[in-house]
Amino acid sequence: LNWDNDEYGDACDSDDDNDGDLDTEDCEAFNSAVHHGAIEVCNGQDDDCDGAVDDEGSKGCQDRFYDADNDGFGVSSDSKPARCLCSPEGLYRAPAGGDCVDTDPEVNPAAAELCNGADDNCTGGVDEPGAENCIELYYDADADGFGVLNEKLPPLCLCTAVGLYRALKSGDCDDSQALVNPKATE
Repeated sequence: LNWDNDEYGDACDSDDDNDGDLDTEDCEAFNSAVHHGAIEVCNGQDDDCDGAVDDEGSKGCQDRFYDADNDGFGVSSDSKPARCLCSPEGLYRAPAGGDCVDTDPEVNPAAAELCNGADDNCTGGVDEPGAENCIELYYDADADGFGVLNEKLPPLCLCTAVGLYRALKSGDCDDSQALVNPKATE
């Protein structure tokens, strides 16, 4: 037999697959793609004959992030850096990072921001404009409880009053005088 069709028969050939590894050291003596100099690839086999299958950092790996709350988003820090893995491994299972509270599955970058005093969507802001359960507030410079409604000062949906966005009602025709508003006596 002469598996590699070279000038030596298998009995006299010390490297049957011609991959540079002697048959006595090659973990797959009849597979030229598998040898000590091969690049490890995410394919379920030991390509580089190091005794490990699909090592961390193998070609085709994906970054996985530490995800204690199993919400699909993990953390990346000096103590828990992302790892390039062929498949999830232990708590390194999230394909995306950015989780700011990895002990609460309701808090992550895909979560809706709620009016609750917390950063639910991990943007760094708390109770941001447009958060769920926000209330529409109007710009009210004279603090009479009625705000203006125009293109330059549109209403904002906020969790609480912010600055001069504090009126629950609009319709003020002169926002510089507190005594002039829709409830005032003519």
